[in-house]
Parts: sequence; C-alpha cells; structure tokens
Amino acid sequence: MKYGKCGHQLAHFHRRLEYKTKDYIYAVGSKYPDDTSRKAEVFDIAKNRWHEIGELYHGRHFHSMCIVDARYLYVMAGRDSQTETPLESFERLDCYADLDKQKFEQINLVNKDS
Repeated sequence: MKYGKCGHQLAHFHRRLEYKTKDYIYAVGSKYPDDTSRKAEVFDIAKNRWHEIGELYHGRHFHSMCIVDARYLYVMAGRDSQTETPLESFERLDCYADLDKQKFEQINLVNKDS
C-alpha cells in the first residue's frame, strides 16, 4: 500500500473477461484522523502493483464492504475518522471502470416508512 492504514477494510474483486480473468484487492478507509481516512487503493494482483483510486466522500473506519452483482463495491457505515461518530452513509464504486477513472459515488438511502 502507498498509505499506512488501520481500521480499514479489504475486498477481493474477480473480473472475468473474454479470454482471461483479472483479480484485484481493494483497501479502503483508515482510522487515522487525516487524509488517509478517505484514501482508497487497489492492488492489481497480476501486475503486483498498488494504484490509488478516487477518494471516499466520508473518511471512515470499522466499516463494511461487499461486492454486488460482480461489479460494484459498496462501502457501508462505520465510524467517522475525525469525530468517531457512527456513520450511516453508503458509497459505491464501479469496479469495471478503468483504474484511473474509478470514483466513489454517494448512495442516498430512502426510508419508505417515513
């Protein structure tokens, strides 16, 4: 990794292409109360190299992550790295985008009971 992390999460992404497969490991967030809490990096296993990708909207740690539809990386909840308050926000990354174009987008949650 390019940046030291603590309280981050890792996710494995496996992409099938027509004649080959690609595997990546995403490292997202950090407990450190500085800019590293918003940093996201991806390790390209085939090239044995780390890449920095788009930053999170909210610096967070002790969050959850999962891959949905074999395409999207969701980052959920956790704690704010500056204030330690709980976060209820979700962010999504399209893992099919080129690494230099991968950016997180905020997901708006709708409470249908209200």
